[in-house]
Amino acid sequence: MLLSVFFILVLLLVGFFYWSGRTAIVVLNETGCGLDVLSVNLNGLECSFRNALFGWQGVLLLRADGSLGVAEMPR
Repeated sequence: MLLSVFFILVLLLVGFFYWSGRTAIVVLNETGCGLDVLSVNLNGLECSFRNALFGWQGVLLLRADGSLGVAEMPR
């Protein structure tokens, strides 16, 4: 009895990790292309991203008034 309960719990854990491993977040830019890398710095409200397909790296600055600034990152 105890072994069957343990087996069921193991199956539930494996199922949960399989399901959660399939979950993905895709960040899209205004052209609808997915961004490969996205990092956020909450203290400075700076968001940097990189698209490996095109080799472009940029910084998105979120200002307090709600406006956005975009600049290419130096290589």
